[in-house]
Amino acid sequence: MSTSYQSNSIAWLIPIPHCTLDAALKSNLASVRLRVAISAEKFIDKGYKVDFCDGEKNIIPEILFIGKFNHSTDEARFNRWSNYINLCKENGTKIIIDYTDNHAYADNVMGDFYKKSLHLSDMIICSSNKLAGYIQALRYKNHQIIEDPIEYRFIKPIKKENKMKRALWFGHASNLGYFLDFILKLKKYTLPIEFIALTNVYPMDEEVIRKLNSILPENVNVNFVKWSHQNMIDGASISDFCIIPTGINDSKKNGASSNRLLTALTLGLPVLADPLDSYLEFEKYFTKLNLENFANFNDGNIEYNFNNIRLAQSLIMAKYTREAIANKWNDSIILKNNC
Repeated sequence: MSTSYQSNSIAWLIPIPHCTLDAALKSNLASVRLRVAISAEKFIDKGYKVDFCDGEKNIIPEILFIGKFNHSTDEARFNRWSNYINLCKENGTKIIIDYTDNHAYADNVMGDFYKKSLHLSDMIICSSNKLAGYIQALRYKNHQIIEDPIEYRFIKPIKKENKMKRALWFGHASNLGYFLDFILKLKKYTLPIEFIALTNVYPMDEEVIRKLNSILPENVNVNFVKWSHQNMIDGASISDFCIIPTGINDSKKNGASSNRLLTALTLGLPVLADPLDSYLEFEKYFTKLNLENFANFNDGNIEYNFNNIRLAQSLIMAKYTREAIANKWNDSIILKNNC
């Protein structure tokens, strides 16, 4: 197929070959599901033709959004994406980067890609204020903040009647290490506790299972479950609280959006979390994650503040709905005319 410029068109560059809007809406990648798909729906509603590509050179759009780069699943992607971005730039395409992790500071392939791509961008969209600060430090001034929306209905917080307390954790493979780091701190833990761990890494690597079994006491059970929208709802419905270790000391991750915290609160769960910068707006509505607070949540020394969760849900409803965030993506199209 020949390459041609298309006016009134938008392309999303994402690491999913032959992606469709339906596939994007169902993706287990939050960056695709909550950003690419939601924005694409809005752009289509506004009359734009929207394509998804993995660096194939069959169209040159009016606007190119660059999604989260992934080198590990396709080592040829670096050159393919770079060449496609260059081709689009040479033909007048406006380049907008969706920056959801702070990879530009990394000394690796990811860092190389973002250093090169940021230099070619007309605008940068950041998923948090912290990431915007990193971008400003690199002297890129033309940026906009678009948070992740919530994707679940609000569930009334209630006390569960579990004989053994159950904690929910959920996260992409890139967050799994922070969960395991916390879990391994429980090697001398004496209270009974069960974890439901929802992730796209399923089935879990046998070596990880063996390591957990060799270190954790018998009273600590970890059940890995494949992430899905329904499994999230089901897991939250039988869990007493949620834990969110975030990699707060990792510069690649400490600029993450507030989405996981807001998701847990939306699902009606008390939350123990590392205090990411993006979480501080909601600092009244979660408890800092550490072993002491974890034990208090587990053994019933404290009552969960369900009224606080209801207040948090009201704030989330006012600012983080799909419609509100989709309108911000529409604004990014308007802003590109001033690039």
